[in-house]
Amino acid sequence: AWPTHDGLWDAAVKTASDHVGRMAVVHTVHEARGVDVTPATIQKFRAAGDEDTAQILETIYTDELTHVEKGLKWFRRLCGEEEEAAVQALWQDKVRRYVGPLRPPFNTDGRHAAGLTPEFYLPLAQDRSKPARAQAKAASE
Repeated sequence: AWPTHDGLWDAAVKTASDHVGRMAVVHTVHEARGVDVTPATIQKFRAAGDEDTAQILETIYTDELTHVEKGLKWFRRLCGEEEEAAVQALWQDKVRRYVGPLRPPFNTDGRHAAGLTPEFYLPLAQDRSKPARAQAKAASE
């Protein structure tokens, strides 16, 4: 399997007994990564003259936005009546626990369109000046 798909399955296994964690990780981390990378992929196919694939990827991009939006909606609902700062803190805790630092670059406009504001994910952004393994290890300690 491709690493991206392994990541989705790994997250599903890790969060099997944690519904709040699953909404945080699968829908607003992995699906949000699709929001981050798909626009550039669309541009590459268009530049190569493959409009059919570009249009398919536009449909996938729209689906990814919906997945992030719905995942965030259900994450908030599972959090109950918490204040937004508490919801963000719980989301960050779940992502740290199951994923570790998030890799930029981020499609800020796409994430915002899906309701995922920078206040959620920027505190977990990987410091590009340090190796990812070292940051992941530090996050898990």
